[in-house]
Amino acid sequence: MSLIWMEDAQAGWTPHQLTARRYRLSAQGLVEAPADAEPDGPQQPEASLCCGSGDAARWALLAAPEAGAMVNGTPLCVGIRVLHDRDELVFRSPGGSGSRRFYFSVESVARVEPFPGESDATTCPRCRKKFKHGQPAVRCPNPKCGVWHHQMPEEGLPCWTYAQTCAACPQPTATDAGYLWTPEEL
Repeated sequence: MSLIWMEDAQAGWTPHQLTARRYRLSAQGLVEAPADAEPDGPQQPEASLCCGSGDAARWALLAAPEAGAMVNGTPLCVGIRVLHDRDELVFRSPGGSGSRRFYFSVESVARVEPFPGESDATTCPRCRKKFKHGQPAVRCPNPKCGVWHHQMPEEGLPCWTYAQTCAACPQPTATDAGYLWTPEEL
């Protein structure tokens, strides 16, 4: 699941999961926008953050030049930009009186959930047994991996937490590990 990191004076950088398909972004913050919302007029320039459809949904930033939007230090001159993991988004306040930074990320945290597959065609990379629909499992949260592991300790298959890293990548397997990357590292 994708998220936006926003900086708060008291809490520091905090992640906000993008659960809707459209948001408004401005120097004031992030607000969920109804899918049928009309664009704002020129008196309050904002940008829209929109999600495509499908399993591999992509997010795009749409903004008019007067919205003052920049991605990774480059002004959004053509009005649209497909976002990538760790992109920096900056919005200038109307009149240039300030700006606000956000970071886009596709990272998620590991969590046990029912395996969504409809057949037993997928094999766990740790134990080499096939998955069954609904079995407790963990999908590696690394955006470049995403491999499923069993997580059924009571049945002798604690495949996700069995080792310190994912069976297919260096992602740590602690279920309380949190996010590997935060804007604080910059």
